Amino acid sequence: MNRRLVPAAWRPLLLAVVVSLAVPSAARAVELMGTEDLMAIKDNWPKLLGTDFRVEVRVKLFGPRLLTVLGSDLQFRSETVLTRDPKTNRYEVVGTILKEAGNDRYYFIVRELKPLPSDQELLRERRSKLNTTKPEQWYEVAEWGMARAAKYDDAELREQARDLYQNGLETEYGQLMPRDTKGIRALLAKVDRWKLSADLRMRMTHEAFRTEYEQTLKVPKGNLADVLSRIGRDLAGSEVPLAAEDAALREQYRANAVETYRTVNPNLRPKLHRALYVDVYRDWIERDADPQGRNGVEIAGKLAQVPELAMEARQYRDKEIAFRLKTAGTMPRQEMLAFAKGLDEVMDARGKELRRLWLASRERRLMKDGVNGLIELGDESLALLDDRVSAVKYYQDAERAAPNLGIVADRFRKLGYVQHEGRWIPKEDVPPPSADPFYEAVQGGRVMVGMLPRHVKSALGSEPDELVRMISGAGVKEWWTYKVEGISVEFEGKRLETSPPRVSKIISLRGKGGQ
Repeated sequence: MNRRLVPAAWRPLLLAVVVSLAVPSAARAVELMGTEDLMAIKDNWPKLLGTDFRVEVRVKLFGPRLLTVLGSDLQFRSETVLTRDPKTNRYEVVGTILKEAGNDRYYFIVRELKPLPSDQELLRERRSKLNTTKPEQWYEVAEWGMARAAKYDDAELREQARDLYQNGLETEYGQLMPRDTKGIRALLAKVDRWKLSADLRMRMTHEAFRTEYEQTLKVPKGNLADVLSRIGRDLAGSEVPLAAEDAALREQYRANAVETYRTVNPNLRPKLHRALYVDVYRDWIERDADPQGRNGVEIAGKLAQVPELAMEARQYRDKEIAFRLKTAGTMPRQEMLAFAKGLDEVMDARGKELRRLWLASRERRLMKDGVNGLIELGDESLALLDDRVSAVKYYQDAERAAPNLGIVADRFRKLGYVQHEGRWIPKEDVPPPSADPFYEAVQGGRVMVGMLPRHVKSALGSEPDELVRMISGAGVKEWWTYKVEGISVEFEGKRLETSPPRVSKIISLRGKGGQ
């Protein structure tokens, strides 16, 4: 064999070839090369014709005398029938590169064919030797398998290598310290990098959020809103309300979240995502709740936006209502009215009760203010409670304290009351006209001797412009002056009599004398 200058890149290969020529076939020590190595020296095949090669190949198509191998367009031919091993597609072939006569096509003539353990078998062997408690050993074997799968585009081997990654990651996951959110996030990055199972990713994502939620809850003013936002973004189903029949599952989850998530049917996990979302939302809103219930209605309004928290919303609302009823007397009027109106709008009878308690808290003080306080109590009874009975009682007390006070009379008239025999009574309770001898005179606007004060006021339609009262041992006299009518009406009554005085004289102020 003539010595040739060879490129540095394939001198080791040429040395192996030279050695092989000097040794009988059965004992040759030619270095085993891969298909890709053989293809890398394709430009030098013309110089290597007739040289022995040992090549590791993966057979794509296995014919009786022809092999098609992965990673090469070179035909591997045999002059004898080849025997296929069904357990593997990996073989060692020994033979020579030859060139077809009359053209530039090369082929590999196979003299020997030896089955080699498949990559799957090699992977299983490596796996059997690793320490299963060491995540890094799982990863090492997985890396080997993934590299081989990439080299030979072996989808099956790729999936097996991915399973090893997952086993290693599950092992590392199980060895994390409790509530190690940072560690879980680091593992999630590996899940994404290695494209591991969605189920594993979801389990780890859930636990990371659950842990972060519990840790944030312990921090004053911790950012639960941010946790909630990311749960809604990353956990499928977290923004889908639970049905009534899911209540038991939600309670089971609240009792033991991690274990429930691990053991539950994976199809139910979106419901657990929602349960977590609801818990975080509730704690976020309740952070602003006043312990005594001052802002219970506001908190209830926010909680009610999540259907699963309807009961908690009612409890907060009731808590503030109870607080307002208890402290009604301390509320400013407008604040009380606004709160009571809100109750009225939802047909809650406690709105009226709040107004009643508020007014009752002011009764004693207003009664000390005399007539004005009594009038205000009557007015508020009507305005706040539409309570005519209480209003009339307060107006009657004011009338007794200051008889014939025009402002009180106006209140009675607005209620449809009229004076009858010195008392204010509902107009419909006035006796029939035939029972009153002065009925016709009153209807005609005339004043007559013998009339009671109510007759005079009814006949003339108003209170007197001036009133003078004189009390003596003989009795009581009053002079009522009506300037427009030009008369002064004199009343006389005995001091000890309880009935009102009656008209004793009508005096003209225009110089026409009296009656």
